[in-house]
Amino acid sequence: MIFMIDESCLTALDKGEKTAVNALSQLAFHRKKSRNLVMAKKKVLEHLMHVASFSEATRTVYKTLFHRASENRIYLDAVKQYILVVPEIENERVIKKELPDNRQQTIYQLTLSELAQSDITDRVNMLTENIEDSGFYKMIGKFYGRTCSIKNCILDFEKRMGGGSTTVKVFEDILKEKQRLCLCIVDSFISGSA
Repeated sequence: MIFMIDESCLTALDKGEKTAVNALSQLAFHRKKSRNLVMAKKKVLEHLMHVASFSEATRTVYKTLFHRASENRIYLDAVKQYILVVPEIENERVIKKELPDNRQQTIYQLTLSELAQSDITDRVNMLTENIEDSGFYKMIGKFYGRTCSIKNCILDFEKRMGGGSTTVKVFEDILKEKQRLCLCIVDSFISGSA
């Protein structure tokens, strides 16, 4: 997943809000493990790499992102959706944006406190019917990444198996956890389920 840190998060950090420190530290930790892409404007990354309340490892991640900022910003043009990290949601949680090439982009807003209280920046759950399916979709993801020249990010997800009629139950259990994102791929849909 791609996480874009909004400039407004700096105000929360400068006020010393522990939630902001925890959320952005967690985001950097999972970026270091290549579990997601993290982006921000160059001036935001420059600020983040000097935040005293961050650990040295967290500052190093933001310093690395600062040096790759130009390359990473290109990825935003290649995707249809990403998560915007904000201190609070002022209007709509979901923003639709028209790109210059007439494509529609969806931006999901996530607050610093929601980020700090979940494992959403950790590996995504991929729910498929079996291991062969998840391997096939991983291969498609790698091909897409190469096609779009996406570098420095390993395609990493937790395999979850549904197995036909139990897929809905497994999906509902993942949703109840409210901890991580889930990509559920099924080959049929029964009306009225999930």
